[in-house]
Amino acid sequence: MTIKVFNDNTIEQNAYLLVKGKDAIIIDPGFNGEAILEELRVLGVKLTDVLITHGHFDHIRDLVLIGENHNFSIHIHEADASFLKDEEKNCARLFNSHFTLPPTFKVITHRDGDVIEALGERITVFHTPGHTAGSVCYHLGERLYTGDTLFQDGIGRTDLYSGSLKAIKISLARIRDGFSRATDIYPGHGPNAPLGDILKRIPYLWRLPAN
Repeated sequence: MTIKVFNDNTIEQNAYLLVKGKDAIIIDPGFNGEAILEELRVLGVKLTDVLITHGHFDHIRDLVLIGENHNFSIHIHEADASFLKDEEKNCARLFNSHFTLPPTFKVITHRDGDVIEALGERITVFHTPGHTAGSVCYHLGERLYTGDTLFQDGIGRTDLYSGSLKAIKISLARIRDGFSRATDIYPGHGPNAPLGDILKRIPYLWRLPAN
């Protein structure tokens, strides 16, 4: 499997393209649609699924652009599914923009512990509310794609719609206690790093009570 990161945008939002054989999936296309489309064309692979860590505009904007060229299933936690059609919730207006997903797209909603089968792999949905009520991480092998829940040197904000400081503390403790220190954290913004390194960078995480 190969992983390519796209983040050439003003907010350094990471989109992840995972390719295995002739199939591909995307995690959080964000503002990177044109570059992703070109990469898919060059590779000649089939895009089967798009996984969304949470429903904010900066992570979902180019779903429609990519969908004009490919047929795929969108995966999102059930608590954030309404963000796809609500500009107040998805914060498009904070970017002076608009986003409403057309009804023609196939959306599959998930809960904690669900498994997505793609690329011949099993990807586990790890519900981590806090940044939004439906924020999730996607666990695949030794990698955890954390969206805006956990970064290399910080945690996600909780002051937007459905955000909760109490909830994100619980979610962060679950990540800290539920994954090995060697697990590679691939965040929604910024560089990836092993969980063990992040725990050293953010001592606050050690003070969170165990669940």
